[in-house]
Amino acid sequence: MTAKIKSGFKFWMLIYVAFVVALTSAGTAGESSAASVSPGTYPADTRADKVFFAPTIERPRRNDI
Repeated sequence: MTAKIKSGFKFWMLIYVAFVVALTSAGTAGESSAASVSPGTYPADTRADKVFFAPTIERPRRNDI
């Protein structure tokens, strides 16, 4: 019974290590490509003053709080 548990543990540790390696390799590739883009090449839709979560219904301000 303990041999089965140990082999199962080794299997899941191998899966975990492979997952961590995949994430770290994907993370470094994403950061390097983002760093190579100059700030002037971003599209106009990514302005800093753009409001993404604007309320669709105007609600009056509550003064009862």
